[in-house]
Amino acid sequence: MLRGVGLGFRPEIAPDLLQNAHEVGFVEFVAEAHLASGSEREAIAASRIFPSALHGVKLSLGSADGIDEDHARQIGSLARKLRAAVISEHISFTKSSAIEIGHLTPLPRTRETVRILARNLDRARRYFPDVPILLENIACPFEWTKSDLCEIDFLHEVLEHTGCFLLLDVSNLYANAVNAGRDPMADLCRLPLERVAMLHVAGGEWANGFYYDTHAHPMSNAIVELVHEVKRLIGDVPTLLERDGNFSSFQSLVGELASLRTPFAKPFGGATAKRNLPEGYEDPSELLAAQRLLARSLTSSDNRAAALLREGLIGLERGRSVLLRKRVDDALPLIPTLARLGDRLRTIADGCIQQAPRSPRRVAVADALIIAQTCARDPLLRGDAERDLAVLRARFHETADGPVPRRAPFLTCVGRTLIAKNLGETARVRILDFR
Repeated sequence: MLRGVGLGFRPEIAPDLLQNAHEVGFVEFVAEAHLASGSEREAIAASRIFPSALHGVKLSLGSADGIDEDHARQIGSLARKLRAAVISEHISFTKSSAIEIGHLTPLPRTRETVRILARNLDRARRYFPDVPILLENIACPFEWTKSDLCEIDFLHEVLEHTGCFLLLDVSNLYANAVNAGRDPMADLCRLPLERVAMLHVAGGEWANGFYYDTHAHPMSNAIVELVHEVKRLIGDVPTLLERDGNFSSFQSLVGELASLRTPFAKPFGGATAKRNLPEGYEDPSELLAAQRLLARSLTSSDNRAAALLREGLIGLERGRSVLLRKRVDDALPLIPTLARLGDRLRTIADGCIQQAPRSPRRVAVADALIIAQTCARDPLLRGDAERDLAVLRARFHETADGPVPRRAPFLTCVGRTLIAKNLGETARVRILDFR
């Protein structure tokens, strides 16, 4: 059972988190971060200390061509290993056919989309343990004009027809409201609050008249006030502070956690919501064509695709800029030694990704390799960069079509560090320091 306030488990704060376990009620693990980086063992060890939640970001529940069932199987397996109390995912899509967008992309708010979400969730449930599934609202950098429902009504329909609870991202709710000129508190009061099982909160920033949920800044007072209003209305549901970058002192995060605590007591107990299956059969062909076109436009410089989409989307160029930022967010956890540089590495990485073509597969791994290779050309960063490169190359080898898992054994020395992996794609990478 999840209680109180929690933090996302990130490599940058993991040592402090383990040393200050009394400050958090639970932790949340991002499934794809551990599946991609081979850090399952670290996550499993931490899950024996903290109650845990498992959060997915790339299952792509809104894809008209269905989900990757092997990926759903991996998420389910990890959830069992972590003894996760809940599994959560987003009301979005991240891929279309063979095109990986790499970011949580908005869906048109239609009843056809609701039926596709319900269908895909039924497939995912086959592989998940018997724990509650929470669906999260996303921040929308652009909007589909071909939508039948407003954001709040769409959430009502999705929860009713999937039987899921809501992971209410208060920061995303705030971002969508202020960017559309609405009152966030009014939107909050129209939500199906009786279905809220957990909260996410994070900081953001204004840029060019648009509010971005960055996960890299302290929370604003407005967001804290929304959190307190939710808890006043429904009780003290588990609340997770998301921080993915711009880490300062751990004590500053502890201070933010303290601001989220309230005197209410109503922990999420893992009940099951009633599912009202949608009537009719969806014809996904039109949505599938639109998603493929959008995915191609977001992930390439194909301006013909962008031109075709402009009549049906508002803010497409902003979506492209958000995607570039997300590529950096996904790559940095894969180079943990360099990640200790903080903002300096972020500046280097932003420059790399702006210039680098997008890999057709395993985008985060390919981008991490590019960033580390760039850092290796700097004499002051070479040692850390070569260590991170060696770990990545122990797990992947580079091809013209992007990185692929390395099946062969691997052995190399970087300075006084030995990096080795046995035979097999999933074999553990061992790092031995002789100092």
